[in-house]
Amino acid sequence: MPDIKPLDNPQQQLLSKQKQILNKLIFPVHIPGECHPKVAHMASIIKELNSNEDKKVDTNSGSESSILSMSDLPKIDQSLAKDLRELRSKCIVFARRSQEYQNELAQLQQRDASKKEIMEAASYAKLFELNFNYCIASVSSPQRMRALNRCYSSLDANVVRAIAQAGQLEFICPQERKAVERAVGQKVQSAVRASQKL
Repeated sequence: MPDIKPLDNPQQQLLSKQKQILNKLIFPVHIPGECHPKVAHMASIIKELNSNEDKKVDTNSGSESSILSMSDLPKIDQSLAKDLRELRSKCIVFARRSQEYQNELAQLQQRDASKKEIMEAASYAKLFELNFNYCIASVSSPQRMRALNRCYSSLDANVVRAIAQAGQLEFICPQERKAVERAVGQKVQSAVRASQKL
């Protein structure tokens, strides 16, 4: 009986790697990142909240490097502070992983690594950034995200692929996505207002 080496075949190795990557996703695999709710402003607030303990003001421009810091949270509305802490505690792990892969990508590019290694690091960096944004949306507005996920689930992967090929991604669950974006946007406005009162 011949020995079977399941991962000797390049196609099997590729499938195994794809499975490994897909296991790290927290969003529906058949939905392109362009169809996820836009939460960049809240994502930025949470990243800055994590990285800056104190607000720093640039004396030349008068602008702040972050909207809020961890030391500001006890001084603002406790409901908003609780929301921001929850977002940070549940989602920041994805931003950190994305940053780790971005750092790895930079090192690989400096040492002229193989195209495969570079593409893998870039893919993981993007994947964890998408996970971070998806987590922000899910934690910020769980009910609206449930409605959006129901909409996503109702779409067949082939239909989504056809819509993407036609360049019509804006038609994938637009009402549900906009509802999430409005909810997250309201939290961003609250954070900005709170920072201006400090």
